[in-house]
Amino acid sequence: KVEHATKVIKDKNIYPIGPGVLRGQVLIINNENFQQLATRTGSQVDVANLKTLFTKLGFLVDVKENLTKRETLEVLMDFSQNKGHITGHVMILVVLSHGEKGGKIITHDDKNVDINVDILRNFNNENCPYLRGKPKVFLFQACQGDEVDMGVKASGQPGKTETDT
Repeated sequence: KVEHATKVIKDKNIYPIGPGVLRGQVLIINNENFQQLATRTGSQVDVANLKTLFTKLGFLVDVKENLTKRETLEVLMDFSQNKGHITGHVMILVVLSHGEKGGKIITHDDKNVDINVDILRNFNNENCPYLRGKPKVFLFQACQGDEVDMGVKASGQPGKTETDT
């Protein structure tokens, strides 16, 4: 059960989320279709739910679909340098795609993007001055290997299973 907050807690160890309606920016990269790999059926539902959630929380949400490696790197660079971060309080990046071992994300053209080198480094204090001192949240929905998730019994629904495929 989720309850509405009744008070705001202020503490030196909590990032301040200032007044105003715009909390920050969210970029959602959703790679659903690939050249050789299987389509990630159902990812549009995740995108719709994430967009609704973050919009209701006061974020400006941008969704990019089926990006090549080159397009992914360009979009990430543009997002990290976006001057809208100056007035925002938080940055959120969501990547939904296939993945590989070693922290790799697969792009629409079946090429690898390294999470640490190609993504996170763009948002450090040196490369992303507009986000210095602000929380940066990264969410990756991508397998990191080729093992199959067989699912688990769904609670309350006998005989049904849930999987991440």
